[in-house]
Amino acid sequence: MGTMIGLKKQTNILTPFNIKGG
Repeated sequence: MGTMIGLKKQTNILTPFNIKGG
Protein backbone atom coordinates (compact mmCIF):
# COMPACT_ATOMS: atom_id res chain seq x y z
CA MET A 1 0.00 0.00 0.00
CA GLY A 2 3.07 2.22 0.01
CA THR A 3 2.38 2.92 -3.64
CA MET A 4 -0.70 4.90 -2.67
CA ILE A 5 1.41 7.34 -0.66
CA GLY A 6 4.25 7.34 -3.19
CA LEU A 7 1.87 8.18 -6.03
CA LYS A 8 -0.38 10.35 -3.93
CA LYS A 9 0.54 13.27 -6.17
CA GLN A 10 -0.25 11.26 -9.31
CA THR A 11 -3.31 9.73 -7.67
CA ASN A 12 -5.43 11.98 -9.87
CA ILE A 13 -4.00 10.39 -13.02
CA LEU A 14 -3.44 6.92 -11.58
CA THR A 15 -6.67 6.70 -9.63
CA PRO A 16 -7.69 3.27 -11.00
CA PHE A 17 -4.08 2.10 -10.90
CA ASN A 18 -3.67 3.09 -7.26
CA ILE A 19 -6.81 1.26 -6.16
CA LYS A 20 -5.38 -1.91 -7.73
CA GLY A 21 -2.26 -1.45 -5.62
CA GLY A 22 0.04 -1.88 -8.60
